[in-house]
Amino acid sequence: AFYFMVVTLTTVGFGDITPVTPLGKLVVSCSIITGILYIPYQFGRLAEAVLGDMGMMEMMGTARNTETIECLSCGTKKHSSDSSYCRICGRRLRSS
Repeated sequence: AFYFMVVTLTTVGFGDITPVTPLGKLVVSCSIITGILYIPYQFGRLAEAVLGDMGMMEMMGTARNTETIECLSCGTKKHSSDSSYCRICGRRLRSS
């Protein structure tokens, strides 16, 4: 029943060849669950590499000037030179 639940809920489908033995069904179920957990993890790493910490803007040469202004609330250090508020927690960086 577990095998049929996993295959149905993940919309993998039963296909032409299906495992017959309980061990085969367990292996296929584990493979499906591993794939479901692994693929979003890899997409997250890809998005972090492309978008994280202004990475894409730096690659394209459109990054704004940054200063080492430390937020007293959360400790984040890289902010744009014209920032008034922290990009992480939203607190005021300096009085204007």
